[in-house]
Amino acid sequence: MSHYLKNGLIIICVGTVAFFAGIKLANKSAAKPITKEVTQFSSTTRKEVTEVSNKEQKEIFAPWGVASINERILLEWEFEKFLMGNENIYGVRNITSEKSDEQESDNGTGFIIDSGILATANHILQPPYIIEIFYNNSWKKVNVMGQVHTKDFSFIRLYPSYFSDIMRLKSAKEVFESFPTNKKEVPLKDVLVGMKCMAFGEPRVVIGELRKLDIKSGELEFVVHVNTGGCSGTAVYMMDGSIIGLFQTRYGLVSGALDINEVAKALKTFKAHEESNKIALTKGK
Repeated sequence: MSHYLKNGLIIICVGTVAFFAGIKLANKSAAKPITKEVTQFSSTTRKEVTEVSNKEQKEIFAPWGVASINERILLEWEFEKFLMGNENIYGVRNITSEKSDEQESDNGTGFIIDSGILATANHILQPPYIIEIFYNNSWKKVNVMGQVHTKDFSFIRLYPSYFSDIMRLKSAKEVFESFPTNKKEVPLKDVLVGMKCMAFGEPRVVIGELRKLDIKSGELEFVVHVNTGGCSGTAVYMMDGSIIGLFQTRYGLVSGALDINEVAKALKTFKAHEESNKIALTKGK
């Protein structure tokens, strides 16, 4: 081998070694911040992890509800008793035709949200809007006050002299944010939710457990193991008697509702609109 060729091979080998050593060194240098971030993240508390997750996904998950079999049976029995005795829940139906021989009805449930105002799911109400509620063992015609199609809920105007009970509302966001961030389990009563359904005027109770809340959309999820047909539009209760959502749909074992805070904000807007119309009519006279 010639002197020049031998030197050339040595230079190539040294250069190659230096090249790969440089890459390794660069990777090692670049990896330090990432490793540091991962180490810092993995050592954070569950609260901080939840905050990071919420900023990115806008979702809060409920912890597991824990109870013995006997405790569970007793809690569900007490909850069912409370729900069945609740007189602020009404059957709602929409008659689809004014002709008696063509009449069909979409059935659901509604609940008193304010004096003289019933809240329900919007998909129950369809033209020609012949709406009835089941009250005192008979169906009575009522009027639609307002609809929010994009959020699937509506308000029905009732007679204040007949319906004066005002429900206790609690934001679902407030409920989820109240869960301890350093625990994966809580007493079952803290995550238990229930509904009274009045389709066709027949009462029945559905009980489930909170699963998650989408903060941005206000969509609330909970798990149930029974049929929820006819429950659309009813109130979702916590065991303390407060309403946290308006029930809308079910897919598999997961049921979906809307944070009652979203419904309450819309109601405030509709009431202000009604009041302004009254003032305008008074001035017109």
